[in-house]
Amino acid sequence: GLGRGLPLRADWRGAVLMMHRVRPAGTGAFRPNRHLEITPGFLDDVLERLSQMRIPVVCLEEAADRLARGCTDRFAALTFDDGYRDNLVHAAPVMRRHGVPFTVFVATGMVDASANAWWMTLEEIVAAATTTDARPAGCGLLDTRDAKRKTAAFDTLVRAMWRFDEPGRDRAIREMADRH
Repeated sequence: GLGRGLPLRADWRGAVLMMHRVRPAGTGAFRPNRHLEITPGFLDDVLERLSQMRIPVVCLEEAADRLARGCTDRFAALTFDDGYRDNLVHAAPVMRRHGVPFTVFVATGMVDASANAWWMTLEEIVAAATTTDARPAGCGLLDTRDAKRKTAAFDTLVRAMWRFDEPGRDRAIREMADRH
């Protein structure tokens, strides 16, 4: 709510604002992973709002130290999960402009390609197809000819993927990717 100026609880001392992706706004009606994204402008607005509220942005170590010492001064710490390239390209310049520290948690499996970002692969498969062959996920053939149907299919597939263990999910996604 900081970006919109919503009031915060009166008794809070610190907050860790956790983000994933920072990149320009996407276009199109089918963007099922948009909940993982903010724009550089939104990030800039949040940092400006924190500054207006006189809430310092501190590194995670200082946040932990402040809490351990029982410090009552308000603060915020910013983290970016997974280490997407856009953290470097779009987030870092905004953070530098505001002169604030931040932490990027890099998922090493994403760097060495041992992890499967299945939610991104699934989005690409559904986005490109008018019919999605979801048989590897146990969902048959799904109608994905327009944004409404793509969203419904994506939601169905996400629920199906969570029923698999990780190796099973990886196999299903890879087989769907091969088919498409």
